[in-house]
Amino acid sequence: MNEAGNLANNNPRWFPEGAVQVRLKYKGESGGKPLEWYHGFYAQSVEGADTAHFSQVNVGNWFVYTSPNLMMLSIPPTRLMEIRVYGFGWEFVGQVASIELIGQY
Repeated sequence: MNEAGNLANNNPRWFPEGAVQVRLKYKGESGGKPLEWYHGFYAQSVEGADTAHFSQVNVGNWFVYTSPNLMMLSIPPTRLMEIRVYGFGWEFVGQVASIELIGQY
């Protein structure tokens, strides 16, 4: 059972929770304030889940996730400031086997 208050960002007043999350902080071409892109994962059904930023996965099964092309964001990254892979919340466990960052110029 999950005790999270904002699993899959279903309650945006709080920081989004998920067993595994990937978050990038970056700067766009104009510089300025760092921007963020993130995607997280959860296993149980969540009413009102933020499906733009979270994906439901099956418990106990490994899977491969490929992000969208981040260069297609409305403000694409020109400089990565931080890459974080973590879990946030209570009463769940997540694992990550490998991460690849692929860039082209």
